[in-house]
Amino acid sequence: MNKGSLNKSCVVITTVNRPTPAILKYIKHPEINVIIVADEKTPASEYEALDCIFLSLEKQRSDFHLLYVPSYVSFRFCDVLKMYIAQAFVAHGGRSMAFQGATVFHDRNPHDCFKDYLQECEMYVHVERLVAILEECLSGSVSDSSQADGLIALYERLVEERIVRDTREIPLLKAWLKSQGQHPVLF
Repeated sequence: MNKGSLNKSCVVITTVNRPTPAILKYIKHPEINVIIVADEKTPASEYEALDCIFLSLEKQRSDFHLLYVPSYVSFRFCDVLKMYIAQAFVAHGGRSMAFQGATVFHDRNPHDCFKDYLQECEMYVHVERLVAILEECLSGSVSDSSQADGLIALYERLVEERIVRDTREIPLLKAWLKSQGQHPVLF
């Protein structure tokens, strides 16, 4: 079966067209996973019937709001915090995330390792509390509400615990959620 094996090559196709002979050739190839990324005009039912991974617009949008980048933590902690939160919410929904290493070379600017450490320090200090708060929030009443409500409640707790340093984070999060079409009850 084409869907899901992680030991295969992968072809990602964005199309608004019906399945062509070339696309069908890839889908039938035993060593290739085909991912079809839908657009508004993609004939969804035709691709959903095939042995490929079909990412509808709804699937593409379903978890993007979880990638909110917090503003009131250090620069070197914001991406780490974002991914701890996103992974917890995705796992809570019974799904998983996949990660891949870089596929390009990034010629970085010189770094002062000590300054980097000082910006990362809060991450090391708070990680155990962060995990405990995530587990608590996702096992309590937050689990019964929407993801947007859950994110807001979580960030309110992170502000209360001083993991996120400023209450101004909450209006930014709410604006992000609104921009992503998420409509929490708590607005």
